[in-house]
Amino acid sequence: MSDTGRIEGNEKNLNWRQSRFVAEFVEHGNATKAAQSAGYSHPKQQGSRLLTHVDVIAAIEAHKRQLMVKTLDKGVESIENLWNLGNDPTIPPAVRVRCFELVAKANNQFIERQQIETVSSGFFADLEPEDDLPDNVLPFKSEA
Repeated sequence: MSDTGRIEGNEKNLNWRQSRFVAEFVEHGNATKAAQSAGYSHPKQQGSRLLTHVDVIAAIEAHKRQLMVKTLDKGVESIENLWNLGNDPTIPPAVRVRCFELVAKANNQFIERQQIETVSSGFFADLEPEDDLPDNVLPFKSEA
């Protein structure tokens, strides 16, 4: 606590111009533009100075947390909507499959098809497959 009774690092300690700076900075990430939009007379100097102010930093972090929570909530709502569409028997089957595919992608449960490239030149093209090995034997030693 400082001598004035204010708690350092509290976003509620900001004046109107500082609050406007925080909102503008979170929107586009440029301190000079944010200071200019907030009405500071020397935006380049004051923008960088404001980023060292403890209360401003706390307000920026709080604002970012709020945006993250809103974004996560919208993402959960979108996934729920896709799931409900996928379970709707009146929707065409191809659309239902696509809904479930998008839900799986959102949950990192979807594996994209991998393209296998053939090598026609260089070192690997000169290698011959080892046909004389039995099917259950790999041509390398496993360290498992």
